[in-house]
Amino acid sequence: MSKRGLLYGCACLLFSLAAYGREGFGFTKKAIDINRVVPPAVNINGTRVTVSVDSDRNRVAGAAATLRQYVEKAVLAGDKKLEAAEHGDLQIVVALDRLDTENEYNSKVVDDYRKEKDSKGKDRYVNHPTTKTYTTARGDIGGVYRILDSKGHVLDSGDIDRHYNEDFEYGGAPSRDRLRDQLLDWAADRVAARVVPTHVRTKVLVPKGSFEQYIPLAESGAFDQYLKAVESVSPMKDRGSDAFREYALGIAHEGLAYQTEDPKQALELLRKAAEHYQTAAANNPQEKLFAEKYNNILTSASGPIDRIAESVQKYEQWASGPTRPASNATTMASAGSGRKSVRNKDIVDMTKAGLTEENILLAIDNATAVDFDTTPDGLISLSKAGVSKKVIAKMQKK
Repeated sequence: MSKRGLLYGCACLLFSLAAYGREGFGFTKKAIDINRVVPPAVNINGTRVTVSVDSDRNRVAGAAATLRQYVEKAVLAGDKKLEAAEHGDLQIVVALDRLDTENEYNSKVVDDYRKEKDSKGKDRYVNHPTTKTYTTARGDIGGVYRILDSKGHVLDSGDIDRHYNEDFEYGGAPSRDRLRDQLLDWAADRVAARVVPTHVRTKVLVPKGSFEQYIPLAESGAFDQYLKAVESVSPMKDRGSDAFREYALGIAHEGLAYQTEDPKQALELLRKAAEHYQTAAANNPQEKLFAEKYNNILTSASGPIDRIAESVQKYEQWASGPTRPASNATTMASAGSGRKSVRNKDIVDMTKAGLTEENILLAIDNATAVDFDTTPDGLISLSKAGVSKKVIAKMQKK
């Protein structure tokens, strides 16, 4: 074969490879942000909301008032149709049990190897131990919440427990007041997320090739225009290549779903997105990013099939109508447990009062919140107080 023929053959080969590999994510992956909407756990029936927060402890009474304001603000911001009312269609009752913060100043000795010359002029590394100071910021918030309908039936319940512990070597540690405020804000968001939708920015890979020119539309959130643009591309004869068109259609429908206020309409769009993602994965099983997460040093994107399946499930619940009250047994258990967390002292008191092991285990199971000390000292104290091994094991598991 002549040199010219060889060059011509190589050029044809490269051209055919380029044509075959035109559709895809490209060597340098491109990810966009989708403002993903996470539906609430409780579907509200009505528009009026009453929020109350109290505490039996005087030292957190002021914090309870602040938490009430934060919860109310987060709920009303999450759903513009809601309004605060003295006697609401929905009642959010929070009991703040504890709120503690501290800043502890410590020091530690760390190795510090420095390059030096020895007596013969050769390089060597010598350790000069250095004392460094740092601040440990600690915070702890605890309590329980209950969400009730206008008749007092329990729709949902849970805790607002969180422990914060972080070291700051070069300053920047939050003040105790600042950390208290952050914990209260976190607790408010946790409760609000049970009754109003929340928004999470999620990275999503977008295909290049025939669809690269349309990426700016998806980046700007114009998913209606992105959908029209992708639909203008004719289906491709090669299933492996057409899989990227199906995937792009999935992105368009998913993005539109999160921009749709009606949960039922959004659910239909999410189901269409799921069909397109599944078709893409079936038509091109070699492209693992149709189903799996993508991670590199600069970018991390969620797996589309798992992401859309989770969204469909939550939107199905959201679109099904108002949440029904819990069963009578659950409601009585929630009411009987009170608003305090069950602690070691409660278990010891029940043991000394002669309650059977079975009764104590049931009390632990039915507790809406627990605050057990299961450190070695705590376990020793429980054993000395006569608490059975089975109850102690249940406390550790809970």
